[in-house]
Amino acid sequence: MLVTSSIILVLIPFYALAQNIVIIDIILGILGICIYGQQVLIGIVIMDALPVESIASGIGLSGFFGYAFGEVIASYGIGSIVGKTSWSAGFGIVAASSIVCIISFIFLLKKYHNTL
Repeated sequence: MLVTSSIILVLIPFYALAQNIVIIDIILGILGICIYGQQVLIGIVIMDALPVESIASGIGLSGFFGYAFGEVIASYGIGSIVGKTSWSAGFGIVAASSIVCIISFIFLLKKYHNTL
């Protein structure tokens, strides 16, 4: 999760400044892989963090909230912000989300695995 969030954080400025369609396509492909990888890995993180009795509920709730709120934020929220301001604000939101993800998983690593 930390690696994919870091890759997203590094590639956002390159995507924002890219002019060549091939470079844009490559960056979008890598970003898509990193974002989908996080969606898959969150279930594993939940299984690791929760007690055995509540794993199914935790995965179900994360899926529900991830799709319910994630879809609204991705469609309406970022779309509205980009429409009212510019794509720079949209890229800023994605970068800020990556930073929040990195910080959150650093805390999880410290709490559950005593690493870092």
